[in-house]
Amino acid sequence: MKADTLIGKKFGYLTVLGAPHVQGKHNPKVRCKCSCGKEWDTDMGSVLNGRTKSCGCYNRSLTRKSHEVIRQLPKLDQNAARALLDYDPSTGLFRWKSKPEWAFVSERAYMLGRDKYTGKVAGRNVKGEYSSIFVLGKQIRSHKLAFLWVTGSIPKCVDHINGEKSDNRWANLREATRAQNSANMSLTKRNKSGIKGLWYSSSSKKWRIAVRHDGVTVSKAFSSKREASIALRKIREDLHGEFSNHG
Repeated sequence: MKADTLIGKKFGYLTVLGAPHVQGKHNPKVRCKCSCGKEWDTDMGSVLNGRTKSCGCYNRSLTRKSHEVIRQLPKLDQNAARALLDYDPSTGLFRWKSKPEWAFVSERAYMLGRDKYTGKVAGRNVKGEYSSIFVLGKQIRSHKLAFLWVTGSIPKCVDHINGEKSDNRWANLREATRAQNSANMSLTKRNKSGIKGLWYSSSSKKWRIAVRHDGVTVSKAFSSKREASIALRKIREDLHGEFSNHG
């Protein structure tokens, strides 16, 4: 398409007002006017291939409509969770049931989607990663959904007892505070001693330990790694109890 023939042409919600022009080493730009009234220079190639359809108002309108549709859906509670999903406490997996009509925003959507995923595992389950499920217009972590499905409520914090984020078996989940959940963290990749909370201080020539509890850090120094490790384990078990994780 010749440059002068672009003027006055419509592409999506845009009308080209001026001939293409080049600014430095950048791609050619064209002056456009959006249907909302905004005028600005944008990449000519993006306009021609359809990547740019508006000044952004079109996407914003779609987002508003999407939010309005989601607000029409019922609230996710225990009854809704059990009507939509089956939870197997022994494996920690959720499977979709045939969806009821109230879970859709239109009759057409219901007819097309009620049995589309029936019997299939819900969410993305990858070892070492949290699993999430998109249900009734909202994304919810599988471990929190398990608590809602079983107990009817969602705690502020759910702890995976064995530290495996993808293991949502009911026996592996427990309610916890943020501090308790942090206490159950495993060894990080940055650790060089091989023992959680233990490191060698080259300045003092000592093995140092640190355990945090209720906002206070208990720190001590020892001459040997073995002595430090034994003391660290005892302090952690005294402070963290059943949430103790030695890495």
